[in-house]
Amino acid sequence: METGNLIIGGISAAAIILPFVYMYRKSKQLERQLTKGLRSYAASKDFKIDQTEVAGNVILGIDKQNTVAFLGK
Repeated sequence: METGNLIIGGISAAAIILPFVYMYRKSKQLERQLTKGLRSYAASKDFKIDQTEVAGNVILGIDKQNTVAFLGK
């Protein structure tokens, strides 16, 4: 193959893949921030978050021992 085709193919592949990688990393960063904030809030109230679930900008945390649920934004 010609080097020009390889370069165009590589640039095209990067242009298609990089936005998905960026969105994935951004969502994981937001999930970590929400989890950290909810865990610190629960700890200030003397609870311990056992499970978390993130959906968009909302997080749900559950303390199974005390049967308490926390909802955060």
